[in-house]
Amino acid sequence: MTINQIKFPIYMTCIILAFIGACVFIYKYLMNKKIKKKDILLYVSMIVPFGLLGSLIVCYIIDKNMGLSSYIGCFVLILTSIFYEKVNPSKNLEYVRCTMLSMPLLYGISKLGCFFAGCCYGLPYNGLFSVTYSSGLNIPLFPIQLLESLVFIGLFIGLLFINKKHSKNIISITIIVCAFAKFALDFLRYDHLTKVITTNQIISLMLLFIVIVNMIRKKLLNK
Repeated sequence: MTINQIKFPIYMTCIILAFIGACVFIYKYLMNKKIKKKDILLYVSMIVPFGLLGSLIVCYIIDKNMGLSSYIGCFVLILTSIFYEKVNPSKNLEYVRCTMLSMPLLYGISKLGCFFAGCCYGLPYNGLFSVTYSSGLNIPLFPIQLLESLVFIGLFIGLLFINKKHSKNIISITIIVCAFAKFALDFLRYDHLTKVITTNQIISLMLLFIVIVNMIRKKLLNK
């Protein structure tokens, strides 16, 4: 993005703001759970480089691309939280829980970067709020990035309310809700002009299947 003929790294700025927002939420969440401040700061200092560098490295290995993948970044952050939980256990998987809850916020803010950068764009669309990237396809497109941003920030707020009554199952609930939203919204991406189902949708379906089956299994075992 160019402002007054000066190139501004809007994409990376949004990514950094997304991590800052997620870290602030994690910090406040864990403080409310009476976890020691030094443990929280250590954890936060771990997840940022692990999330960014981990996603960059894995994306480069898979696609020879130095971009960021939402699902890969999510998996790296969750694995980091699980590792930290094992090394420095808290009550009831609080590190994993708060990291999972921060994912919709992290994703929602980061999609603003995709919108301004012109990546992950939507289907050809000539209606209200359509956007045209002169340096890209140069045709009117559906602003899927903005819709994803609104949906996932809305999910983040909604999941916070759900967590107050169903904190025990909030990890599974968050995965189900976010995976379903990701699956549905992907139909509005440009990739669907040439693909019946995208890689993101396949991953979403796998996550939904695994989590739902696991929830059913636990319910049957409890009976």
